[in-house]
Amino acid sequence: MRDKILQYLQLSGIDPDKMIVGLVEMYRQLRVHACEGKLDDPSEKAIQLVERSLVSQKSEVEDRFVEVLSAILVEDELDQINAFLQSPIGRKMNEISRKMVEDLNDVSMAWHADVMRDIELELSLLLG
Repeated sequence: MRDKILQYLQLSGIDPDKMIVGLVEMYRQLRVHACEGKLDDPSEKAIQLVERSLVSQKSEVEDRFVEVLSAILVEDELDQINAFLQSPIGRKMNEISRKMVEDLNDVSMAWHADVMRDIELELSLLLG
């Protein structure tokens, strides 16, 4: 089951290695900002320590992913999902899904802002 969940994560683009790289880069940027653009030797050592720590905990992150997904999905479902994600339409869906979610979120936020503006206008007219 664990191997199938890790395969699902890989097929879905959920990559613990990329997460680690992203977290290290985020920490690096925070250190650069804190050091006013000049990384000193202690800052570089701190970044290396963070990176080593995250890499050493990769299996723990994977274990947590496995724990969560094994509570939601059974093995047969994972087989079907993984087969779908390896199909041409599954790969296409995976490629566009992140962009689609971002676009739908933008639409939702814009709609919310419009509704709130209308409500505020009606309240201001009502309350005079």
